[in-house]
Amino acid sequence: AVVSTQSTGGVLREKTVILVTHNTEYLSQIDHIYLMNRAVKEENNIVGRIAVHGTWEELNEKDLIKEQAKLREDDDQKKKDKEETKKDRKEKPKQVKEDRKTGLIDKRMYFKF
Repeated sequence: AVVSTQSTGGVLREKTVILVTHNTEYLSQIDHIYLMNRAVKEENNIVGRIAVHGTWEELNEKDLIKEQAKLREDDDQKKKDKEETKKDRKEKPKQVKEDRKTGLIDKRMYFKF
């Protein structure tokens, strides 16, 4: 959704608006902010937990918004690395060193095999 200063300060000023976003550009205009942890699967449900909440000033003063964004980036990088590792494992065949011996064998042994 596109949020502009006109909509937050005008038509939507006295309305309750729930804004779900990864973009922090408009958070300074929001009355109360809830930052969520990454959603996890619990039993048969996908569950997200509230990591921190407060006003922009409270969260910004403690660098909690930047901290949560950094945690999200770290999680995304770990997930990407894990996927690449899985991909590498699938693509690379295992090399097996073979034992090789030379010599003569009896004709009867040769035909036995």
